[in-house]
Amino acid sequence: MRNVQRVAIVGMGSRGLSILEQLIGLAHRNPQRRLLVEVFDPQTPGSGLHRPEQPDYLMLNTMAGQISAFSAAFPASLPDQPAGLTFLQWCATHNVRLDERGHLDAAGRPVEFGDFAPRRLLGRYLQDSYRYLLALCPAHVQVRHHRESIVGCCPSAGEPGFQLTCGNGQQMAVDGVFLTTGHAPRECEAVTGRRVAIQGLGLTAMDTLAELTQGRGGRYVRDNSVCGWRYQPSGREPLIYLFSRSGLPFHARPQWQPDQPAPASPRFFTPAAIRALRRESLDGRLDFVKQVLPLIEDEMRSRCGSFDPKIHLQIEPWQGEPGAYEQWFRQWIEADLLRSRQGTAASPLTQALEVWRDCRDVLRLAVDHNGLTDASIQAFYNQWAALGNRLVGGPQQERYEDLLALMDAGIVRVLAPLQIHGPGITFDALIKARTAHSGLSGGRSALLDDLLRQGRVRRAHPYPADGIEVDRQNRAIGSDGRVEPRLWVLGPTVEGSTFYNHYVPTPDPACQALLQARSAVESCLAALEVDLACEQLTT
Repeated sequence: MRNVQRVAIVGMGSRGLSILEQLIGLAHRNPQRRLLVEVFDPQTPGSGLHRPEQPDYLMLNTMAGQISAFSAAFPASLPDQPAGLTFLQWCATHNVRLDERGHLDAAGRPVEFGDFAPRRLLGRYLQDSYRYLLALCPAHVQVRHHRESIVGCCPSAGEPGFQLTCGNGQQMAVDGVFLTTGHAPRECEAVTGRRVAIQGLGLTAMDTLAELTQGRGGRYVRDNSVCGWRYQPSGREPLIYLFSRSGLPFHARPQWQPDQPAPASPRFFTPAAIRALRRESLDGRLDFVKQVLPLIEDEMRSRCGSFDPKIHLQIEPWQGEPGAYEQWFRQWIEADLLRSRQGTAASPLTQALEVWRDCRDVLRLAVDHNGLTDASIQAFYNQWAALGNRLVGGPQQERYEDLLALMDAGIVRVLAPLQIHGPGITFDALIKARTAHSGLSGGRSALLDDLLRQGRVRRAHPYPADGIEVDRQNRAIGSDGRVEPRLWVLGPTVEGSTFYNHYVPTPDPACQALLQARSAVESCLAALEVDLACEQLTT
């Protein structure tokens, strides 16, 4: 009988941390079972893409008070051990302070719940969280970090589990694999030239603007304009053309207020309503536009009163005279900025838009695991998921203040969708500012290529819903439709099989990322228990 059972976590960002937390916490139930956790990540464990070396101007798009690496429902710590800190608690413990631009400043103010802090702070927090979990390990659990990528994963001969191949050629047998590789890395190239076009109006575009301006020595100083800032160029910035295929801007994140009430409980877009629709469907699958969207519209009306949600649920590109677009865009941003500063409680319109965030778990219930028809899932991911991001996943208001200041300084021109190809517009470089696709149709890793070639994984749906298909325990489903009982996949790589996996976990006990980690680890440990029982019968 083996002395130790071995599981691998491939990728140690926030999703890998959640798996490690649950492995350690649940291991307390069986102190006789020795467990070796092999962590594979080429960089320092914990931070994932949130590198602590990033500049301060690259900011989080989640409020500081809404981030936690640890499960409130299923903590790994025992009653006599210190609980894991939320991100906000960690900031307070480390006396982190910010200036008025949200950058680190020892003479600034403490981090508050509603702050959008520098991303590098989250990287430090996640690395500390990994070290905290190591300190919690009981004597029968060992964690080893390998600064390597995994490039191959084949079934072990004659026994459950897999044979892993590292980038350096080393091989290792494990009883189970958790694949938590996170976001696909964004391809970054050095940008040269005096005229640069940025395609996109979302978060990645705002990051790119910051890199081409603040990243080249430009500064913002306070003034009395609508945006509140004046941009002082360094002289090294290019002229920037900003455009998108739709021409439709994102709504800025609303200002958090300390006395902000909790979101109202949904009245129309509810789990019960989704279940009722499924009972009426022949195969249990739904049409998003005909069955689900009307519930969302009713929920929006219940928060804002007599208004037409369809005005704000626009999926067709901007229509108008190209020469009028920039003025329209600026007026839209200024109005949205004013609404953002009001906060949620003071703006019924914001409350209506926030339905797309507040009811995200109901949306998951409708979409996940083939919950929509084939045609509807394609329409959802091609149009409606992007719309939801525009409504509630837009930039921080600070980004729009910066954008207006850059327009005032003549650094940025905003173009209508097709105007980039018009007369008089020339550029030296084009940056497609969007998050790298994490599905199986994108630029895949060697490991995903290997698993796909073997038929160990398959696409949930055609692009763009082409993440790895998983069951409700997040076990991969192979090309033959059978579950891979020793391979669990979590995070952005499964987008399309389940909805909205691109986020850092929250302190909410109902956080789906943490609940998924719990379910996956319970499934893994149950399989390991079966292995032990079988070995005992044969010895």
